[in-house]
Amino acid sequence: MRICFFACLIFFFACSNSHEKTGFSADGHSCYIAQISRDSVLLELDLKGDSAFGKLEFRMFEKDQSIGTFSGKLSGDTLLILYTFQSEGMQSQSEMAFLRKGDDLIQGYSPMEQIGTLSKFKNPKQIDFNSSILLKTSNCQSSQ
Repeated sequence: MRICFFACLIFFFACSNSHEKTGFSADGHSCYIAQISRDSVLLELDLKGDSAFGKLEFRMFEKDQSIGTFSGKLSGDTLLILYTFQSEGMQSQSEMAFLRKGDDLIQGYSPMEQIGTLSKFKNPKQIDFNSSILLKTSNCQSSQ
């Protein structure tokens, strides 16, 4: 009986430790903001399993803004999205990537190729996350 009790206890601790939180939470709603001089980036993210969707805005001082929605996939700490937006009176799409670092997101960059109105990563395996655009976790109500 004692052996069974200890075996169950070990099994319980092994299972509870295997669910440590790494990267994004499985489901939920969160907001992020980056403020660079007079420019800002706002990202509102909804996750359901490994599926992601939300809103993204680039508000650039004395330049055209881009405002739109995105959908994508979460893989570990990396969020890959397809951003559909309006800018300069045209609808366009662009692949984008973000890396989770702590509670924040770092925007990734890589050479892009243009196919019609779609900007696509030339090589998605070579995304550089040493960006100066760091999106900090934000209260969703203050981001709007």
